[in-house]
Amino acid sequence: MSIMTSDVSKVEKASGNFAMGELNPYLEASDWGWQIDPVGLRMTLNEYWNRYRVPLFIVENGLGALDEINDVYGHIDENGDYGQN
Repeated sequence: MSIMTSDVSKVEKASGNFAMGELNPYLEASDWGWQIDPVGLRMTLNEYWNRYRVPLFIVENGLGALDEINDVYGHIDENGDYGQN
């Protein structure tokens, strides 16, 4: 969702995405290589709203990560701040 250089010969390829692209060095990535870009998600949703003027709902925004259950209730700490910005 973001561009950081025009010299693609120096850019690593992103992994884990359905559509391959360049790796943005300014974004965090999950253990599986998926980059985490809540600002880019928000900008995309704003653009969809500006074009179509229909309600938008995120119905699945899972994060692929190595989950570790930390208590008897199954709480996972790693995803606690995902999407917060």
